[in-house]
Amino acid sequence: LHLISGNLTSTIGNIARSAGSFGTVIMSGGTWTNSSLFVVGNDGRGILTQTGGQITNTDGEIGYNAGGVGVATLSGGTWT
Repeated sequence: LHLISGNLTSTIGNIARSAGSFGTVIMSGGTWTNSSLFVVGNDGRGILTQTGGQITNTDGEIGYNAGGVGVATLSGGTWT
C-alpha cells in the first residue's frame, strides 16, 4: 500500500497480520486513523516507511506476537 493523500480509517490497522504474511506500507501523505490498535508485524513480517502524513491510534505495537517482526522507519510526518 502506498498512501499519498486522502484518508484511511479503521478500527485496527494491521500490517502483516497472519503468520507467514508479508506487508509493506509506504506513507508519504494523507491520514490513517485507527480508533484502536496499530500493529506493524502482528504475526508476519511488516514494514512501515513514513515520510509524511499522519497516523493516529490509541496503542501502537511493532513486532506484536512471538512470530511477528516489524520495522518502522519514520523520516517525516507524525505517528501518535
